Amino acid sequence: MPTSAGSDSRIARLRALIAPLEEGPDVRGRRSSGCAELDALLGGGLPRCALVEIAGPGAPGFATALAARLMVEGGHCAWIAEDGVLRREGWPWPPGLAWFGVDVRRLLLVRCRDRRELLRALSACLRSPAVAVTLCRLPRVDPASGRRLQLAARRGGGVGLLLAGVRPDPRPHVAALRVVVEPAGGPPPFARWRLWARRVRGAAPFACEVAFHVETLAFSVVPGSGLVAADGGGRRERDGALRPAG
Repeated sequence: MPTSAGSDSRIARLRALIAPLEEGPDVRGRRSSGCAELDALLGGGLPRCALVEIAGPGAPGFATALAARLMVEGGHCAWIAEDGVLRREGWPWPPGLAWFGVDVRRLLLVRCRDRRELLRALSACLRSPAVAVTLCRLPRVDPASGRRLQLAARRGGGVGLLLAGVRPDPRPHVAALRVVVEPAGGPPPFARWRLWARRVRGAAPFACEVAFHVETLAFSVVPGSGLVAADGGGRRERDGALRPAG
């Protein structure tokens, strides 16, 4: 079992790594998704200084596209994973990340021994103004840990993308945006997902199909995909509209 001193040393090295990168970017307002229609549905754009929970079978790809979009204005991307996850799945494939538009020269890969160390590393990256976006597989977050991560994101100004697994967690969450995504295909240079935004801070839940344009690093709402309003506890259909998995 790793000692507390060993974990402290690893977190200290992580902080030392990201400290020279910090430049203190402007963290006011929201960031555009690249699509005015989607920005309006999101209450003004992608959140800043916040957590985003992403669930569903399309979560990894959608999170990678979001990371690429959030890096447009600068900053680094931190990808944090536990040893157990890495043994099963390995690190993300750099050419795959680059296809989505992630600048791998600004990518930090952080390996953690256990969940406790992962939460500390996640908090350290969220607090850093040098890190625009932090990705982490974190299926469940207790209220106290969630609150600490939320405060860290507010301090640093970046966004934490929490991959929640295939099925969404029905319990309350501090995330400003909670989405469920399913792959919808799409030939290069596009990637498409069926999106159910079940919680949107500052706006109503909704469901639609979105595309990510890897050449411009911008999202769009797919025309005719069946945009619907959705309540927080389920889904609504309209004229054969998409039905995001719950």
